[in-house]
Amino acid sequence: MAISSWALLNNNASISSMHTVVTHMNTVIMLDHTNTGPSAIKLLNGRCRNQPAERISKVDCYAHSIMFNPGNNQVRPLYVYTDTWCSSGQFFNNGRMVQTGGDFEGNRKIRTLQPCGAGGNCDWVELEENLVTGCWYSSNQLLPSGIQQIIVGGRNTPSYEFYPKRRAGEGFYNLGMLGGDNNLYPFVYLLPNGDLFVFANRNSVQLN
Repeated sequence: MAISSWALLNNNASISSMHTVVTHMNTVIMLDHTNTGPSAIKLLNGRCRNQPAERISKVDCYAHSIMFNPGNNQVRPLYVYTDTWCSSGQFFNNGRMVQTGGDFEGNRKIRTLQPCGAGGNCDWVELEENLVTGCWYSSNQLLPSGIQQIIVGGRNTPSYEFYPKRRAGEGFYNLGMLGGDNNLYPFVYLLPNGDLFVFANRNSVQLN
């Protein structure tokens, strides 16, 4: 029997990772929240984040997201404009990351990142389009098309909505079993028949 062991790849990833995802380009994207002051890595080329709604550093030249390259154990700073604390996300089938919601000024935001290889310069893009409702501790699930996600629940959000929207002006849909303020990161699974199994607290439903 082979014996496995832990190995330290990098002594300091420069941020405290709240969310971590591995991309199909063999890179790792890490996200932290923005409202605790400077991280341990500055944005590149003297870039700074000017965010009047930020509660700590309204002019912030430090990164709160990074791309980690496991090949050489190096990190590259990435730029996020609004607070991603307790946000949620999911990949499209083309590898694009969609990341939604967060705290305070980030509550209704949609961000995307098209992953690149270790030598690339991909970065977060914050869309002008907003979510219909605020999403904090929500869950994202890729739908069978591979190019659409459903965003379910979250604190004080007993509802779900789609991204992208299925038609112009589409809003959100109530889901009563998510009532209350403690349905944080509900469990959402895509079933073989295309329905969703949603489980939160002690309640569950099969949603068409």
